[in-house]
Amino acid sequence: LQVHPFLLQISLSMNSLLLKWCVTIVLTIVTFMPAFSQDLLNGSKVWTGFTFTYKVSDKVDVGYEHVHSIEARDFDFSFSQGKLFGQYQFNKKFSIGGAYSYMLLPWSGGDNQFSYHPNVFGSRTVNNVAINGTHRFRLGDKFHFKQRIISQYFFPLVDKFRLRLNYRMKAYYRADLPLDIVPNVELGVYYYHGGIQVGYQNQTGGYSYYSPNGIHRFRMKTAIMLTPIEKWKRLKLIVFYQYQRELNLIGRDINIRNNLGEIILPFNNYTAFGAHVLYTLKHY
Repeated sequence: LQVHPFLLQISLSMNSLLLKWCVTIVLTIVTFMPAFSQDLLNGSKVWTGFTFTYKVSDKVDVGYEHVHSIEARDFDFSFSQGKLFGQYQFNKKFSIGGAYSYMLLPWSGGDNQFSYHPNVFGSRTVNNVAINGTHRFRLGDKFHFKQRIISQYFFPLVDKFRLRLNYRMKAYYRADLPLDIVPNVELGVYYYHGGIQVGYQNQTGGYSYYSPNGIHRFRMKTAIMLTPIEKWKRLKLIVFYQYQRELNLIGRDINIRNNLGEIILPFNNYTAFGAHVLYTLKHY
């Protein structure tokens, strides 16, 4: 069966046009995939929460943690976050772990531009999966330290990052204090990678587009952990204060102005204070 050259040319042209349409549609979908802000409102927050840990063995822990946040000035909803986690203890010094977290944030009208719909709670959800490694050591009998590296992958895309790495160092003071009080302080720095591409002015006066990869967050948390009921050693109460500041330390800047003079990816600075309950149950 022979096909007329003119019909063959039309067929090839239609296939080529169809291919171009498909490529255009795919690129459009990829380009405009939802990118949400995980930023909280600047100002003070009140955080309350609990952590339940189930010790499967002397090396394996699993558990669930939940934190609820409201604005200190007007008690409006800020976020609610849950986390399922597991931890494996190699020895007294080293452990590894993993977690899945979800965060419910207030719905923003700007999210409609992505044709994204609020969840059943009328809010938007940001998920992440994480892995971590922890090293513990001490100086003498009273000063204990814990350093941890955490890698988190967020979905859907968060505007400032897809991947976030953070390093934390926590110091404890353990002594024979009333209610088994353990004062502690924790410092953390955060590296952002793979956020939305934003325009940075280049040497020619134009704009080049990159993700704002770099170290952009510092946190400090001071806390007191105590045993509120002497007979229930597995029950702990933590009272804390946390300070967060975003900054441009290393890498490409956030909090920059676009060609219209508007600030994009603004710094997210806030403080939080509150209480957290810990309960540990042993299987063995």
